[in-house]
Amino acid sequence: MPSIEVTVPTTLQEFYNGCVKTVSYEKQIVSLDGKSISKIQATKEIEIKPGMDVQNSYSFVGEGH
Repeated sequence: MPSIEVTVPTTLQEFYNGCVKTVSYEKQIVSLDGKSISKIQATKEIEIKPGMDVQNSYSFVGEGH
């Protein structure tokens, strides 16, 4: 399953204090016939923990295309 990479704009203050961000992205779903593809809008909430930096990333298994 190909991965989807989403960049989340985050301020220095959010990295310092921590916060919860809601991220929306579009992903492709293969229909039951195995040939046609539809696109859906997916939403995830992620927690930015105090002390995280730009190099940190999240991975959600099974959430890609």
